[in-house]
Amino acid sequence: MSRTGAINSFFVLDVGHGSCAALVQGASALLIDVGPGASILQFLKDNGIERIESIIVSHADADHLGGLVGLLAAKEVEIENVYVNPDGVKDSDLWKDVAYELDDLQEAGVVVTTVGLARGNAVECSLEGWAIEVLAPRQRLLQLGVGNRDKRDRLIATNAISAVVRVMHDSFPLAICPGDIDYVGYLHLVDYPESPIAEMEAKVLILPHHGGFSGSPAQTEEVISGLMDAVKPARVITSHGRRKHKNPLELVVDTVRARASSGIHFACTQMSQNCLDGPKDLGLPRVSPHASAGGEAGISCAGTLEILVNGDMPTSGAHRTMIETYAPERLCQ
Repeated sequence: MSRTGAINSFFVLDVGHGSCAALVQGASALLIDVGPGASILQFLKDNGIERIESIIVSHADADHLGGLVGLLAAKEVEIENVYVNPDGVKDSDLWKDVAYELDDLQEAGVVVTTVGLARGNAVECSLEGWAIEVLAPRQRLLQLGVGNRDKRDRLIATNAISAVVRVMHDSFPLAICPGDIDYVGYLHLVDYPESPIAEMEAKVLILPHHGGFSGSPAQTEEVISGLMDAVKPARVITSHGRRKHKNPLELVVDTVRARASSGIHFACTQMSQNCLDGPKDLGLPRVSPHASAGGEAGISCAGTLEILVNGDMPTSGAHRTMIETYAPERLCQ
């Protein structure tokens, strides 16, 4: 569905089981993760986006970078910069394809690739009023590398070095995008006096791991509790696919609700099997006017979400009406 008029908003895209957030201003954008599927490119086309200044790939898992090679190969949008956190033990064909494609484009002078994104690093963002703050991982985790162990003998997995970024607009903290930060990464985020955890407030929190486990159940509860206490969000969003996992977990939703202020808005990109049982294709009415991976099959919940620069969500009323009508036993009620 195309849109007329200039956009100046933050989006969380419905890509199914995966992640993609976008800052959009006019015909330019910045992407945070590029999950698999065709909905990202369709979203860009529908909204007249011709230039992506920067793409941040938080870590090397397919559900966060599965759409990158296709986006680069499509050549329908100019891409200027790519930031990617490495994984030296990842042995997937996709990861190798990404490495070779980015190297070829770097050598051709088409895309500038930065390997390694740690706290305090700069991300190119010339969109007026917008800024990206990189809060994690710690430099030491990147230097030690995936597959190594920290000084307390904790394994550093690819999720431990997931980039955590805060989206700002005119110095207003709009959103926290934590990638798939796990328990080890979270402990490194909070275990020093200058930790950004004390200054992580934002209007929107996207849950890590698509609302799934960040470690053991107890560790997951600690991570979600810590993020909720630090961010103090008015909106909590889960980007997940109905057809793959039963996310968000009841444990995660219960922890959010226990830590949330009154009136918090919980929204998922697709309808969770935990909220509405039955066939994996549901025929639900569309809430979002934007390209959504679950739109045609009627499995989107909030679908692709637009967040205005003041934190408001234009479709929040329609989303609440839809879930009250079709999912009265939902986890987030």
